[in-house]
Amino acid sequence: MFSLSFNEISAESFLELITLPNLFIKENETLFISEAVIMTGSKITFYIVRHGKTLFNKFKRMQGYCDSPLTQDGVDTARDLAFGLKDIDFSAAYSSTSERATDTAEIILENRKVELVTNKNLKEIFFGDIEGEREEVVRQDYPGLIERFHSGEKDLRFPNGENLQELVERISGAFDKMINENKKDGGNILVVSHGCSIINFVLSIDNSIEIKDQIPNSSVTKISWENGKYIVEEFGSTKYFENGKKLREIVEK
Repeated sequence: MFSLSFNEISAESFLELITLPNLFIKENETLFISEAVIMTGSKITFYIVRHGKTLFNKFKRMQGYCDSPLTQDGVDTARDLAFGLKDIDFSAAYSSTSERATDTAEIILENRKVELVTNKNLKEIFFGDIEGEREEVVRQDYPGLIERFHSGEKDLRFPNGENLQELVERISGAFDKMINENKKDGGNILVVSHGCSIINFVLSIDNSIEIKDQIPNSSVTKISWENGKYIVEEFGSTKYFENGKKLREIVEK
């Protein structure tokens, strides 16, 4: 823990302090900060990938903390994506601890000398009691629940699960950690996560972005960060795996 007096820090510098889980102000106007991240540094560009298509995606089951393997189509599209991202020099790579995410990341990173770091806070929202259930059954047993979820209702909690606000807090914390680990040198960072997690992180940055549906599997959301500010440059883009597929077909002929 360290301390900062208000007369020793400018308003601009104060705004650059984020991720203050144990912040409090004493009577003598000294600001105490634990585990603070000073959010200044070199530019970082995140290439945030939704994992490849899985069996639960195929059969429309609620897939949050629970997991299922990539389908063959999911594997093939991840390979296409690897080709589509081949010219991007990644200085670091992260994924959630879910197998569908790590498998996707490992396909993208094949033949690259980049260590994959896993972080459980990049996982999908926890659906609680309805984990693994068929979507049609959830609609029947919990009328309106999925519609409220898709509307972005922040305080909607799944039965014995998470709500969207909790999801955003842990995803944001994961990105804060990645920034703190890479802000000195900056660079391009690969992140493999999940649809709902990516969508709600994006909305926490820019809520003017229109969300019409779930982002496609293996799509790329590109977000830059510099000196404490995020900019969403691309959202749910399929061009990387589409272009990669064309390239892979040429190479493998």
